[in-house]
Amino acid sequence: MWSTRRVLRRDKKQLNKKRILLLSLISGLVGFLCVILGIIIFLDEPAFISPLPLLRSLGLSNDSDTVRKQIDTFMKSQNISYKDISLSGKTTYIVRVSDNEKVYITSNKNLSKQLSSLQVIHSRLTMEGKKYSRLDLRYDKPVILLQ
Repeated sequence: MWSTRRVLRRDKKQLNKKRILLLSLISGLVGFLCVILGIIIFLDEPAFISPLPLLRSLGLSNDSDTVRKQIDTFMKSQNISYKDISLSGKTTYIVRVSDNEKVYITSNKNLSKQLSSLQVIHSRLTMEGKKYSRLDLRYDKPVILLQ
């Protein structure tokens, strides 16, 4: 009688261990499937968070007036005279340095880097006595079209 109770208790303990192992395995499998399903569902959604609200909360923005002011401030600080700044398309700005010299700048890339390049290239070409008709800073390497 005592021996059958011991066997039953052992069997119950083993059965409980098997149940716990089975429940752990099932819950792990369900969790894994939820992760895979989440990846599949959100794979079609763009994972881009626009920085514009953050920029506006910091007092910075990417609108055309702000970019024009930044270009204007830089040009004045570097003593580079220009005629006007116009917007061509959504992100391209054309700075007319003289009647025949145009500089193309984009707001999609680092504006200060483009303006620094403009200052270096413009001063170098001026020292060499060369005139350009078009200076394009929208690309990785500047494109200069000499007159």
